Amino acid sequence: MHGLKVFCFNSLLQEAICRIKVGFNREFDEVFVKKELEIAKIKERNKRIRTILDDIGASDPVYEPEMGSTEKPEMLLTTTDDEVLSVCLTSSSSSSSLSSSLFALFIRVNNRLTQVHLEDSR
Repeated sequence: MHGLKVFCFNSLLQEAICRIKVGFNREFDEVFVKKELEIAKIKERNKRIRTILDDIGASDPVYEPEMGSTEKPEMLLTTTDDEVLSVCLTSSSSSSSLSSSLFALFIRVNNRLTQVHLEDSR
C-alpha cells in the first residue's frame, strides 16, 4: 500500500511540474514574441532617424537593439536525441535515475550559461 501512495504522489508531483513548466514556457514565448515585435518597431524607427540624420548632415550613432544569446535559449545548448528528458515522465522511470539525470542536465546547462555569460561580458 505504501508503494502505491508513493507512486500516486510522484505522479501528481510530476504532473504539477509539467503544468508549471508548460505555463512558464507559454509565458516566455509570449514575452519573447512581444520583445521581437518591439525590436522590429525600433529598427523601423531607426531607419527614419538615419534618414533625418543624413538630411541634416549628422553622423550620430543610432542604437540597434538585438536579442542577446542569453535571450535565445535554443542557441545556448545543443542536445542530441538521447539527451532529451521528458518532464512528463512515464511511471517506469525510477526516481533515483531521474534525479541523477536531472542533476547532470542541470550541471551541463549551468556550465553553458556561465560560458555564455563570460562571452557576453567581453
